Amino acid sequence: MDENVRRAVNSGLLIVERNIRNLIKELEHNQNSNWILQKSVNDIPEESIRKLIEKSELMLTGIRRLEQTYNLEQNVVSTRWRLMNSLAEIWSVLNELTPERLTGYGSITAGENDTLTMRINEILALCNDMRTILAD
Repeated sequence: MDENVRRAVNSGLLIVERNIRNLIKELEHNQNSNWILQKSVNDIPEESIRKLIEKSELMLTGIRRLEQTYNLEQNVVSTRWRLMNSLAEIWSVLNELTPERLTGYGSITAGENDTLTMRINEILALCNDMRTILAD
């Protein structure tokens, strides 16, 4: 197999494996969660959960066979790198929630503007503190 094709297969299967493992994790820990802005409700019968986990494990076996057949590489990703990426995404989204950026969605009062700006800036400062901790 050509090296570029092998890399493409490796990258694609990495995405597939990550999603399969997330699916298994979600199914195995199918507790209802109640976040601040989202509530999760398990609406999958136990028998279906069992079957989905079974099929997911078979998919992982298929990936393992491809890895062995084509000698695919195991990517090493540090926890620091993953967390820095998450914080970068958080920072980017928070910067889009400023009153100036939200003007296209509708009107906002001066009081709401001040409160929103203050709260977003507080969260941004915490995000930056976390990035600093990871950078050390």
